[in-house]
Amino acid sequence: MTRQALWYNARMISYCLIVGEKNAALDAVSAFPREFIIDLVDDIATLDALLKKGGLEHHLILADESICHDAARYVHSQETGMVIYLLNRSEEPKLSPYCDLSIDAKRIGKEDLARLVYESYLAQNEGKMHVVFSSSGTKWGLPLDVKNCFDCRHLPNPFWVDSLKLASGLDDSVSAWMSSFPETQDFLENVSRYLDAYFEQAKKEGRKHISVNFICTGGKHRSVYCAEKIYALYKDRYTCSIFHHERKEGKFA
Repeated sequence: MTRQALWYNARMISYCLIVGEKNAALDAVSAFPREFIIDLVDDIATLDALLKKGGLEHHLILADESICHDAARYVHSQETGMVIYLLNRSEEPKLSPYCDLSIDAKRIGKEDLARLVYESYLAQNEGKMHVVFSSSGTKWGLPLDVKNCFDCRHLPNPFWVDSLKLASGLDDSVSAWMSSFPETQDFLENVSRYLDAYFEQAKKEGRKHISVNFICTGGKHRSVYCAEKIYALYKDRYTCSIFHHERKEGKFA
């Protein structure tokens, strides 16, 4: 089915993408597929007017952070059934019950942002559960969108190996080095055993979106490696996406 066909099949579902900084919103617009209708909203009155339009035809609404909380209360109190995609919001825990997907705008590149939203959109239109795997570094702070988190800092660290320091968990050299340690394999087996049970229960409960994050110190080696390995285990079993919080424009922080 073409993306255009999917667009028309989903006209009665409204996706609301809320970003934390106006510049980030403007920058993200160019990265989204043309099938999405995108509005940049500056105040709650403008958003209110959009929501009252018949048919709820706006798939993405990019709004300033200052109206996030009011927008969420409005959507919930009016029972419009809108799906809110929330980005970069300190009050995320309060809003998450109303959201199917939550992404920290400051910790993701615009290409990854567009891809994740679109893949989640496809999964929901096909009635599938969407699983997003990611990595991050504690030295930069824990991303706002983290729900299920696995700490990789106890694993051997490639950063202290001269030949691997400048590489990342995406490189074969780091992957081979990490895979050579029994404790790494034990960790991945334990994580996959837990996720097997967790995902099956989530399916039974009708969950639409699951996020799984791996952390290490810098978010460049161990967490990236583990996220990629676990993603590979599940990508053919579920509708999955992956991104790395500390990687933007193809480079790690």
